[in-house]
Amino acid sequence: MRTRFSTRALTAVLAVFGLAAFRAIPAGSGHERKLSQEPTIEVAAALPIVAVDESYPAEAEGQPERSTTLAWPAPGIITSPFGGRRNHPGIDINGATGEPAVAAGDGTVVLAGMAPAGYSGYGNVVMVDHGGGLATLYAHLSRVDVAVGQAVQQGQQLGAIGMTGVATGPHLHFEVRVDNKPTDPVPWLPPRA
Repeated sequence: MRTRFSTRALTAVLAVFGLAAFRAIPAGSGHERKLSQEPTIEVAAALPIVAVDESYPAEAEGQPERSTTLAWPAPGIITSPFGGRRNHPGIDINGATGEPAVAAGDGTVVLAGMAPAGYSGYGNVVMVDHGGGLATLYAHLSRVDVAVGQAVQQGQQLGAIGMTGVATGPHLHFEVRVDNKPTDPVPWLPPRA
């Protein structure tokens, strides 16, 4: 019996179990696809597409001081921290589908809608540029309420929590990027009571 795996299924397995899971699929079993057969996504040149840095340094040399305090983008608790498992480039905050995801700080929306190629598995995303090399990213949204170029204020709703892309349940994936490199969001956020 031959089992076929879709690209989406293989991506989900990779996201949950890491590269080791693919060792269970024998080479030459017919599950391979040529790269040229994979679907492609065309993105307007104006969008800031950034390859994900696989090292995900928690602290980078030359990183700006954390004089900016961001607000929590959702009221839930952290269900998956930065780093650790599979070099997770952000934090996951639990929540119910439809709950608001809000801007962590004032800025300009530079990405809104279905995630482009550089952000595979993120589903609907919003990225806000806060200036000075600081940006925040909000992923797996069920709905996007802002548009590229729109100015947003801290606390303004950007969209709604969901589970688009590769997600095991509704949550908000939140990243803080300094000079396009993911960094641990927690030090940028105020302590919770």
